[in-house]
Amino acid sequence: MVRGIWNKEFMNQEIKAEIIKESNRQQESCLYTSTSLYVWLRRKRLYENWLVIVPVVCGILASASLLDDNKLLTGGLAILASIAPAIYKALKLGEYIDSLSREASVYKNLQDEFRQIAQIHSNESIEILKDVFSRAMDKMNKARETSITPPEWCFKEAQKKIKQSDYSFDCD
Repeated sequence: MVRGIWNKEFMNQEIKAEIIKESNRQQESCLYTSTSLYVWLRRKRLYENWLVIVPVVCGILASASLLDDNKLLTGGLAILASIAPAIYKALKLGEYIDSLSREASVYKNLQDEFRQIAQIHSNESIEILKDVFSRAMDKMNKARETSITPPEWCFKEAQKKIKQSDYSFDCD
């Protein structure tokens, strides 16, 4: 009888250790995913700002150059002012910015959740730990359904930022 209880407790400790290890893996995965999405989001917002500001500035400069009677400059600025909105619309930046923002925050929240599982919930009973981990994995699987995939350069930039400890806490 004692041996059976000891074996069960030993198995529970092994399961806990695996859940903690997997929680740490999922936390790291979420860190890279959310950081890649944030890198992409920042770049898209920069493009969006430029494609909104450039036509306004070009339009103003084109009107001012009309006074100087410089037809080549006026025409060039007018063309730039007119094609920037078309580029903005073709790239569908507004749509992607909203979804990237949502997805980045989902993965950032999941990162925190998996960290808490590994750090805090690991001291709970095996049943509670399994339940909390299972619920977090359900959320992770739901997040993966959207399958927004950042370009490779976003991942490389995120990897560099993470390795430089840009996302490390001072308290750790």
